[in-house]
Amino acid sequence: MQTRNSDPTKLGAHSRPLLMLALMIVAISACTMTETQQRTGSGAAIGAAVGAIGAGLIGGSNSAALGGALVGAAVGGGTGYVVDQRKKREESEAETRRLQEDNRRMQEQAELERLRSENERLRAQQY
Repeated sequence: MQTRNSDPTKLGAHSRPLLMLALMIVAISACTMTETQQRTGSGAAIGAAVGAIGAGLIGGSNSAALGGALVGAAVGGGTGYVVDQRKKREESEAETRRLQEDNRRMQEQAELERLRSENERLRAQQY
């Protein structure tokens, strides 16, 4: 008969410090990540947690929870990446609109300056 402590799929007391170390490394490495990496990683982490909890509740075993975590991480990471790309596209489009408006304003100012110069030249010719 297998005892509860000898089950290799259960987290033992010796695994908890390693888990905490892994979480700390991930948290610290997030400081140097790009926005894309952060959004993708956040999506993967959230997906893994949801997948593990959901599969663990439905399947009731650690292997089901692990499988759910893997699937959740893949789906969450993909979703985080898609959200990141959409956000970047929206920011780029907003910047394009701003630059187009600036360009239009500068063209109007240049045209006004050209008309003023032309007006001054014509006045000077009249006298």
